[in-house]
Amino acid sequence: MCLSPEYYAQEVRCKLGLAGPINIVEAARDLGVDVCEEALEGSDGILLKVEGNAVILINSNCVYETRKRFTIAHEIGHFYMPHHNLGKFVCTISDIPGYVPDGKLEQEADRFASELLLPLHELEGQLKHSPSIDTVRRIATHYGTSLTATALKVVEATCEPRSQENRKRLRTTNPPPECARI
Repeated sequence: MCLSPEYYAQEVRCKLGLAGPINIVEAARDLGVDVCEEALEGSDGILLKVEGNAVILINSNCVYETRKRFTIAHEIGHFYMPHHNLGKFVCTISDIPGYVPDGKLEQEADRFASELLLPLHELEGQLKHSPSIDTVRRIATHYGTSLTATALKVVEATCEPRSQENRKRLRTTNPPPECARI
């Protein structure tokens, strides 16, 4: 049975004892995945898994730290979700949010990355009033996420009836009881 990408992201946060903004490179290393930067042709990130070892390669030509963070989180999603069992994932610019990712696995990795970097339950705690662009900017700065990705997550958290659907999905995909604090 495949659980939701959000479930797996929450499980990672629980296993690693993460709360609030995270050091995504440290999180990857804690999961046994090395992260390296090098100039990549036509791709933002690559996950390689060989004989029990894993490495994420990030395009050093990318100038946006928020994109690098999202790409690392996206590749961690491919690494961590059990049904993403390919030996190699090459993710291109079209796989980044704001674009339309090709295929179910890429969409799932995007959802995993979004939840890993900016958990919906933490975001909802910061949205006590109607959100403004200043609120979105503050949250993006605090979590190290792009303004666009943060705005999309705020919309996900606040827009009716979608927010009710998201809350229901989170309630039905909570991590195991030992992670109940999430």
